[in-house]
Amino acid sequence: MKTIIATSIPAVFAAAGLYHLRNIYNAVHRVPEENISFSFSIPKTFQTSTSVKITNPQSHVPLHDSRSLTVALPGSISDEEILTHFVKGFFGGHVFRLERSVLRATRNEMTRFKAVENIPVSAKYWSVDELPEDELPPLHSLLFGVWRITDKHVENRASQNDSLPHQSYVDLAFGADDFYLAGVHRFTVSREAVESKTQNKSDDKTVDVKIEFSHAGCNPRKNERLKPDILEPLHNWYAMLLFREGVAEVLKAE
Repeated sequence: MKTIIATSIPAVFAAAGLYHLRNIYNAVHRVPEENISFSFSIPKTFQTSTSVKITNPQSHVPLHDSRSLTVALPGSISDEEILTHFVKGFFGGHVFRLERSVLRATRNEMTRFKAVENIPVSAKYWSVDELPEDELPPLHSLLFGVWRITDKHVENRASQNDSLPHQSYVDLAFGADDFYLAGVHRFTVSREAVESKTQNKSDDKTVDVKIEFSHAGCNPRKNERLKPDILEPLHNWYAMLLFREGVAEVLKAE
């Protein structure tokens, strides 16, 4: 009996792991990695942003990376709707499932920054189902005890008749001043109101929308690169999967 149990338990975990990996593949395969642009840099506007100053006030050695993809979406969808779908896919998908489960179970609030210590948390979300369906969470809300919305900007000019380029974003800070890791994610939507060659089912005008996920991290306690060295490639691999599932959720709105 002990032998049967000893061999069955690893088999169950292996099967569960394979099932989880299959779900991840099914969730992201619509967004091929080869179509995504990647860079070890971030936009200047993000680099000098309030959120980066909050998480890296001493200008310690940064870790920068960004990934982006341009997709054709209905011209009637607003920037905030796109960002809301992306946040839902990013935090509510299969890629983030294990981390989400642990954070929900422990319910620890792990984000602490002196720059915002006197600003109360406006809302707390421990489940994707609690997130607003058609708008971003409010400023200074806390997601899963880790990500605090420190800034956001949403353009209201996204309409079928809009001919002006514009950009919207939301910043989510994580980490703490007294820890060895802090940073901020910026999810950005930018568009040029240029009609796409493809049309959606309702023959509505479509526009090319660029979706970008930029990250700025650092060691707040020491002015040195984040350690260990394996952390950077692991982060980039995981971030790419999260980005792909976020975009996949946006594409469901087509």
